[in-house]
Amino acid sequence: MAEGVKNAIARLGLAPHPFEGWFKETDHQRGQSRNFHLLIAAGTHVPWHRLPAQVVWQYKEGDPLVLSQSSDGVTADGIRLGPQGEAKWLVPANTYQTLETMGRWTVLEASLTPDIPISERIHCRENWFPGAGGRG
Repeated sequence: MAEGVKNAIARLGLAPHPFEGWFKETDHQRGQSRNFHLLIAAGTHVPWHRLPAQVVWQYKEGDPLVLSQSSDGVTADGIRLGPQGEAKWLVPANTYQTLETMGRWTVLEASLTPDIPISERIHCRENWFPGAGGRG
């Protein structure tokens, strides 16, 4: 693991995420919103998934990141978050999304509204991507 990744994990007090990367919940207003930091290191990515909540992703530090999203499961758009890209981006509820760092590591802050448990995350089939035939 790269030194910069280790330093960010320690400084932010992050723990392994149940699905990918490293995270720490920063604020939780039961039934209203859930906020957390997420670190994605090179060689990992957030697989395609949907949430029954809107997510605001905000770049915090590290290398830029690509957020790909698809409202229909057929076409997708890629948004760059970070240096020379967007500072934050809203992904509407039930939109397919995936995240991947463009460098060694990226830290994002996420805000989910309304608050949902992680068990409500809808995972797409392994190796699924928009346009791959059918919903994830």
